Amino acid sequence: MKKGFTLIEVIMTATILAMALSSMLFSFVHCRKAMINHTHRNNAALMINQQLERIQNEETETALESAISKYYTPQRIYTTWNQNMTEEYWMSIKKDDIVEPTTLTNLTVLTATVTWEGGGPDKSLSMSVISNEPN
Repeated sequence: MKKGFTLIEVIMTATILAMALSSMLFSFVHCRKAMINHTHRNNAALMINQQLERIQNEETETALESAISKYYTPQRIYTTWNQNMTEEYWMSIKKDDIVEPTTLTNLTVLTATVTWEGGGPDKSLSMSVISNEPN
């Protein structure tokens, strides 16, 4: 009797190995896309928080209005991460005034939106802050 593998055993082993390698490759590609998307979302959240904090800390109404009017049309913002990669983002800020029905006080809603290119299906992030400071 000869020693060795039959043709069926070799084909089955090759099939299982090919399936394992293709699933590992798919997992790698999927994780890489998810990492890029989460990096963009993290950068966008940091930029939005920074701008909304800056706007909320403005002391005068004219300074607040000038900051909002600057970002009424989307403005290009660059961020550098990993020491050599520069990403381009677009930020816009909208202001809405609403009246709270139970106390009839004016509330100001600031909504900041950051958009970017690439990095997954979600290419924008919006965050809002509500303030009851006088208009």
